[in-house]
This record gives sequence, structure tokens and C-alpha cells, in this order.
Amino acid sequence: MSSKINKRTFKLEPFMPEKRAEVGAADRSRAGLALIALGVACWPGTPLVGMLTYSAAVTLYLAYVGFAGGLSGILLWPAVILHMILTALLIRASISDKEIKT
Repeated sequence: MSSKINKRTFKLEPFMPEKRAEVGAADRSRAGLALIALGVACWPGTPLVGMLTYSAAVTLYLAYVGFAGGLSGILLWPAVILHMILTALLIRASISDKEIKT
């Protein structure tokens, strides 16, 4: 039975990060950014500001993680690009929302 467990564990090793503590730290940082953005979104006014705050913060954080070399993976840079596009669209929506109100 133990040989089956070892074979399964061995097969999953390429997909598992080497430093689990760093992965936990990255998850905690993203969760902290989400809580800050949630607090901003709960302020009186439009929740668009909270979404913009979160998207911009996560874009900067993921780019920092990628450039610092702490964590990397196949989907890191596509996630950075996706968040950059989302941030740009949210900025555009925020600007057009202000123009409509005035």
C-alpha cells in the first residue's frame, strides 16, 4: 500500500511548488488585497472603485512576484495581462461613469 502512495506522490511532484511557505504567503497577500478592496467597495458610492482597487493591486502584486522571481508558473504572466486589461476596462468605465453623472 505504501508503494502506491509513493508512486502517486512522485507523479504529482512536478506540479507541486517546491516551497510551500512562499505559496501560502502569496495566497495570504492576495487575500489581504481582496479585503482592502472589499472595504473600499463598501464605502458609500460606486462599487466600481473597489473592483478597480482590487484589480490594480493584484496586477501590481502579480507583476512584482513575476519580476522578483519568487514564484512563477505557466499562468502567471497571462494572469498579469488579464488583470491589466481588466484594470484598463474598469478605468474606462469609471471615467465614462463620471462623465455621465456630470
